[in-house]
Amino acid sequence: SWITKLRAFAVVPNNGTLLGQAESLKLAQAMWDHGCSFGSNLTAEDITWGDCFDWSAALGWEFKTLEFFCPITCGCDRGKVNSACPQPQGLTCDTVGDCVLIESSYVCRGDVPTVQGFMEIDLADGLFDTWKAEVSQGVRMVLAGVAGVEAAVVKAEAAANGRELVEFEIFLTSGDPREVETTLSS
Repeated sequence: SWITKLRAFAVVPNNGTLLGQAESLKLAQAMWDHGCSFGSNLTAEDITWGDCFDWSAALGWEFKTLEFFCPITCGCDRGKVNSACPQPQGLTCDTVGDCVLIESSYVCRGDVPTVQGFMEIDLADGLFDTWKAEVSQGVRMVLAGVAGVEAAVVKAEAAANGRELVEFEIFLTSGDPREVETTLSS
């Protein structure tokens, strides 16, 4: 992985000729700890690393830039010359958000029928916010079981409106949407 390569670079024996070795270790750790929002962590440690599209010249390396690994955070733009933004199946990051990955291939809204809805979750005060990701994953698994579909075709995400809601969408690669809706509403 990219983090492993950065860590390996940090410990390559040399006579002080490799720039950015100490920084690469801190960058790898920050990325491991904070994911794509690691930048503010490095800035707090007074490390000038560059930005999503270019590494700082002080680092002196040619690793892939972050736009490849963090396309959404970096606001990836395939229109740029020499862009490293990923484009699986020719899809942009915005488009991939409307898709599910099934057996190494994206299936997108509009390609197949979908059933959309929401579930209201009633938990003790503060628990929903603390466990959003886990609750969303649980809803995803329950919906898949009830609807009789693979979990891979179900997207579930905690609503961003501050309510205890999980919005979902089931991508129907087979079956009748009306039957799934009837099953879910019963």
